[in-house]
Amino acid sequence: MTNLLHRLVARPAVYDLLQNLLGAMKSLEKLRRLLVDVGATTVLDVGAGTGNGLRVLPIQARYLWLDNDPQKLAGLEHVDRPFLAVLASATAIPLGARSVDIALCIAMSHHLDDRQISELLSELSRVCRGRMIFLDPVERAESFVSRLLWRYDRGSYPRRVDVLRELVQARFQIEYEEEYSIYHHYWLCCARVHEATQ
Repeated sequence: MTNLLHRLVARPAVYDLLQNLLGAMKSLEKLRRLLVDVGATTVLDVGAGTGNGLRVLPIQARYLWLDNDPQKLAGLEHVDRPFLAVLASATAIPLGARSVDIALCIAMSHHLDDRQISELLSELSRVCRGRMIFLDPVERAESFVSRLLWRYDRGSYPRRVDVLRELVQARFQIEYEEEYSIYHHYWLCCARVHEATQ
């Protein structure tokens, strides 16, 4: 049953509908406020899925979609805005050092094991010359709704806020963070690469 559900949700239209039902618009509005001033910068959306990052960017921004799922890329055919797409792993980003102004990592780190999330953050600190915006649902064992949602989520690696914060702080300086709940509990942060690593 779970495998059938995962195959159904993998379809871009179904995935977007489910995300909207689970409150994605609230998260996207929070992201939009953090990105309102980006102007004509290059924005890399890592683990971009169906391109929600594009929905929160000003029209002048140059959007670079990166994901390893060709089915999600096919779901972007309806987008009427220019963008570049890279079909690749977020743990080995095929871009040069300091090649993007802003990196987005939206609701994808819970799909990565401990080694992979470390590789992801290392890659983001390598390719990003400006801000990194990180958002992910977090583990809350005391919440029945959260436990139920995690049971059916394809992401097998939910982490607590303190764990995510420590992972991010190893390579980035956090400038802003917040926690909020919809059905899941979420951690959102905006950070810059440590100057020593630039």
